[in-house]
Amino acid sequence: MPETLWTVVLSAGAGGELAMERLCQLYLAPILAYLESWNFNEHDARDLSQMFIVHFLCRRGLAQVDRNRGRFRFFLLTCLKNYVADHAHLLAPTAAQPLDTVSPDALDPPDTRPQPDQDFDRKFALTLIEQTLTELRADYAQRGQSDRFDLLHDFLPGRHSHLSHAAAGQRLGLSETAITKAVSDLRERFRRLFRHQVAQTVASYEEVDQEITHHIQLLSR
Repeated sequence: MPETLWTVVLSAGAGGELAMERLCQLYLAPILAYLESWNFNEHDARDLSQMFIVHFLCRRGLAQVDRNRGRFRFFLLTCLKNYVADHAHLLAPTAAQPLDTVSPDALDPPDTRPQPDQDFDRKFALTLIEQTLTELRADYAQRGQSDRFDLLHDFLPGRHSHLSHAAAGQRLGLSETAITKAVSDLRERFRRLFRHQVAQTVASYEEVDQEITHHIQLLSR
């Protein structure tokens, strides 16, 4: 079984560089998505996200985490909201607006956009999928099957291939039966690796299935 997130959090809280890097890989994109859901432009959102991460790590925010109080990403999002409320005056939500004229009302997201919390959660789920695909692609490359992965990964759930199994088989020199099995194997390996990724983001293995269901429901909306 993989390490849970709490092993990584404890290591990062103790100054472990690899653990800190792992947390940044998981949460930088969701933090950016949250900030961009407000009126912050991409440049300001990136600056503010980097400021928040430095603040969070330097203030030993990880030491305040209690594994009995829910998901780590909820704790992180709460800290991010507090940080934005305290420091939003440092950056202008729009380039045309002077820094000293920013009002709390200017930080309200447009009604037509998803709520920032949902953007954070959605980007987090997409980050897990991207990391799973990266790991899966590397696995196929190691076995000399990069071409197979590049052709078949569009048959994974949530993706759409413009090829039929028979057409994919012709390109790879395999029968339709062999391609069907190859797609089934690919999907099974993706599910296994994705489960491994999710297991590293929860407090206990008992939460993995619930977390996977949450991600699927979120991405299907």
